[in-house]
Amino acid sequence: MSRSYNIVRPGFWAWAKEKELSAAARELALYCLTSPHTNGIGCFRLPIAYIAEDMGTVPATVRKTVSELSRIGFLHHDDSTGWVFIPGFLDHNPIANINVGKSLMPFVEAVPRKAPFYKAFLDVIERSAERFPEGFIDRMRNGIGDGSANGMPTHDHDHDHDHDHDHEHDAGAAVSAGEPEADPVAEAFTLYREAAQRHGWSIPRKLDDDRRKALSRILKEWDGLDGWRAGLAKAEASGFLTGKTPRDEAHKGWRCNLDFLTSPRKFRRLVEGGYGGDMPMPGPVSPRSTWAEGMP
Repeated sequence: MSRSYNIVRPGFWAWAKEKELSAAARELALYCLTSPHTNGIGCFRLPIAYIAEDMGTVPATVRKTVSELSRIGFLHHDDSTGWVFIPGFLDHNPIANINVGKSLMPFVEAVPRKAPFYKAFLDVIERSAERFPEGFIDRMRNGIGDGSANGMPTHDHDHDHDHDHDHEHDAGAAVSAGEPEADPVAEAFTLYREAAQRHGWSIPRKLDDDRRKALSRILKEWDGLDGWRAGLAKAEASGFLTGKTPRDEAHKGWRCNLDFLTSPRKFRRLVEGGYGGDMPMPGPVSPRSTWAEGMP
């Protein structure tokens, strides 16, 4: 789920002036710190096309501005996965306690290990190791997650970003030679997890046999991943399923979950408008970085 707030200190402006950032770079830096895609660890999926559409510009301009911020160490962006890493994020938005750390574990596990900044990312997370369960960081370094988040395909299709325009395909549009074909059930699972993070739904830790069978049935009956994306979009636009407009006192605070969405009867009702949601809703680093050092 996106954060309700992030800390951007007043020193940001002095830092931006000292670095002689362009107006576009200042705006992009603030966007990365406060956008709906931002999470609690400063490492999240943010393809160039998403930024371009949100900021009303074109991908070529965004790439130039991303390069400007990358040169001064504010961020790292991996085009192949569409993920961005802000090394100094946790310096200004520290993990408050172990309970918060536990809630952030799925975000850590979701970061693609093939991202070039992955080791630097773990170095930053390790500085907050006491905010996570004992041994968690070591397991991540050894490549031992729960098996549900990492290693899954991360495509830059418009499946978790509710805009009407077509995004460019930065990565994952085709399977490169020698790589296994994408698993649609695993991708559907990932799409749900991303939506769950945005809306506070229950986040499953593992794609077990029962969930795989249930997801496979939905994909078979409802036009594969396209149908699943359409259903998720309706769920994200539903005030009832997101807990914004409960139907009665008994449902106050309730939100949907994966088992709910993979029920054939409930999914049919969802795609046929039974839960509302016909109108689209907005979307879905290493040593201390130079941008963080210069800010009080």
